Amino acid sequence: MNQSKFRRLNLESLEHRSLMAADLHNLFNPLDVNDDGRVAVSDALSVVSSLSNRANRSTATTANGYVDVNDDGKVSVSDALQVIKGLRSKATPGDTDWVRVSDENNSRVGVRMKSVDDGSVEIEVRLQNAPQGEVKEILIDDQWIGSITADAKGRGTLKIESNKELADRMAELLLQGRSSTTLTVDSSTQVELKSPQLSESRSAENQRLIDGSVFTASLNSEGQSRGEVLYTTLGEREFLGFYARGLTADQSYEIKINGVVVANEKASSRGVIAKRIDVASIADFPTISTGTVIEISNYRGEFVSLRERLQIPKSFYIANLSGNGLVGSGELLLSNDRTIIGLRLFRVAANQVFSIFVDSVKIAEATSGPRGFLDFRFDSSRGDRLLASLPTITAESVIKVGEVASGKLLKLGS
Repeated sequence: MNQSKFRRLNLESLEHRSLMAADLHNLFNPLDVNDDGRVAVSDALSVVSSLSNRANRSTATTANGYVDVNDDGKVSVSDALQVIKGLRSKATPGDTDWVRVSDENNSRVGVRMKSVDDGSVEIEVRLQNAPQGEVKEILIDDQWIGSITADAKGRGTLKIESNKELADRMAELLLQGRSSTTLTVDSSTQVELKSPQLSESRSAENQRLIDGSVFTASLNSEGQSRGEVLYTTLGEREFLGFYARGLTADQSYEIKINGVVVANEKASSRGVIAKRIDVASIADFPTISTGTVIEISNYRGEFVSLRERLQIPKSFYIANLSGNGLVGSGELLLSNDRTIIGLRLFRVAANQVFSIFVDSVKIAEATSGPRGFLDFRFDSSRGDRLLASLPTITAESVIKVGEVASGKLLKLGS
C-alpha cells in the first residue's frame, strides 16, 4: 500500500510586501537581505552599502534591507561575508517555503507548512517586528489553534507538530473535498494553505464535479458524525481518502466497501485515522457509486456524488477568475424569478472601483476594500438593480472584472 498522499503541500500568500522595520534581521531567510525571496549578489552589496554609511544597530533602518545577517545586534563585515559564503555554497538556503505577510501595523508574519511521511502536516508561524508583549491569535478556518506572544525583540514562534490536533484538522478539511483552507493571524492577516494533490487545476476540479466523478460519504455512529470519506480521480489514477475520529488509540481497523476489505489501518494515539491511498494498490476494488456503503468499525456511511450532495440547482454557473497575478471566483444563478451574482477577488488595488462585465456588457461596479479584497453580491430578490440587463448566457460567456481578471462561465446545473 502506498504512503499517504497528503504531500507536496504549498502556500499561497494573499498579501506580500517588504517592510521598513526596526528589526534588521530577516527572520525567514537571514541571507535574503533585500527580502525579495532569493539570495543574490545584491544582498551582499546591501550590507556593504550600509557599512559605507557607518550604519549600526542603533541607527540603521531597512533602507538597505535586513542587514544584520548573523543576528548579533550590529551590522559588520561578517554579515556581508556570510552572504558571500552562502552564494558560493551549492546549497544556498532559499526561503520559498516561507510565505510572508504584513498587517496594518507593519508587524511581519511568516508561515511555513510541510508534510511528513505519515501523511500529517506541520505548520510553523513566526512573528517579527511586533510590540513587546503583543499577542497574536492564530486560527485555521476560524478555529483557534494557538497564539504567539512577542518577546523583547518583537519576535515569536508557534509550531504545530504533526502529532497535534491541527494534523487531524487539516486532514479532515482536505478529505471533505476542499483544496485549501485559510490561516488567519489576529483576524487581520490571512494566508491560504493549499494542497495541489486535490487540485492539480481548477478547471479539472470543476470538470470532475460536473461529471459526477467525485464521491463523498459521511461516517456516522449512533447518530453522531465520526468522519468523512472522499473518492476521486486524479488524471488516470483513483484515490480513496478517509478521516475517522473517536476510535480506540493504536488499534487496527478494517475499512470495508460493500463488505469488501480494502484496507487495514491503525488509529493514532489520539484515536484518529487520516489516510489517502491509491486505489491501484488494492486488488478487486469495488465500483464506487451513489449508495455504495463504507464501514470502519461500527462507523457507516453511504457514498453520494459531490454534485448530488451539494444539490446544485439548474442554471447555476461558476467561473475561476484570474489575471495579473490575481485569483478569485464568480458564480451566477439564474431562475425564472431570481438572479444571483457573486464575485470574490483577492490582491486587487485597495479602495478602487472596478467595472464588472458579462460578455462585454457592463452590468455593475464594485469597490475593493482597504485590504485589497473585492466582494460583490447581487440578488434581484432584494431589489438590487444592474446597470444593464444580463446578456444571454452561453457556453462561451465570460465574466470580467475591470482590466485585471476574467474567467469563463461554466454551467454546473443540468
